[in-house]
Amino acid sequence: MLKLHVLRHAKSSWDHSGLSDKQRPLNDRGEHACALVGPAIYKTGYRFEHVYASTAVRAQQTISLVSASLQKQIEWHNEEALYTFSSQELLNWLHQQHDNEKEIMIVGHNPALTELCQYLALSAVDHLPTCSWVKMEIDGKHWREIQARSAKIVGFITPKHCA
Repeated sequence: MLKLHVLRHAKSSWDHSGLSDKQRPLNDRGEHACALVGPAIYKTGYRFEHVYASTAVRAQQTISLVSASLQKQIEWHNEEALYTFSSQELLNWLHQQHDNEKEIMIVGHNPALTELCQYLALSAVDHLPTCSWVKMEIDGKHWREIQARSAKIVGFITPKHCA
């Protein structure tokens, strides 16, 4: 069985009109949400071992602040391919992952993450709010073989659940 965790970046700021989409930072609400969600995810038993994050500033800040909220240093890999809004591109990336990593977290963006959950899961999440987390268990042993309706959602946390 494979386990996939998806974490949508926290709420970002639109205050800096000169920044590109990729450069937008988190706002205060987003920073606060990371401090709530990180410990809640950790309480589920997930230990943040194979984490891959979009190269967008808001995704990088999200996983960094989640790490800080745990008082545990999380190591993650920056993945340019995860800076996407396409669920098909996320699926293609997942298909290329090594089978020795049975449990993976990706930190990224909507609509790609919501659509990926909807594609993979038997009972889909309608919408993945900012700084929310979904855990899916996927029937199978190989990432390259995951397909539609092969997953079961076994965890779902939003900042509102933690407040």
